[in-house]
Amino acid sequence: MCLQTLSVFFIPYGSYNCIRPVYTMCKEFAWSYTMDTNIVYGPYNCIRPV
Repeated sequence: MCLQTLSVFFIPYGSYNCIRPVYTMCKEFAWSYTMDTNIVYGPYNCIRPV
């Protein structure tokens, strides 16, 4: 396990809502969703509003 201090930034990208997870003291730079509308855009995770 890694210790996570999560700061979430909501960024509008086209018709998507992008979330940028920032971890402190954590090697993993990922954010998982169990949504079919989830797309990954670079270091960002974008969710298309339904």
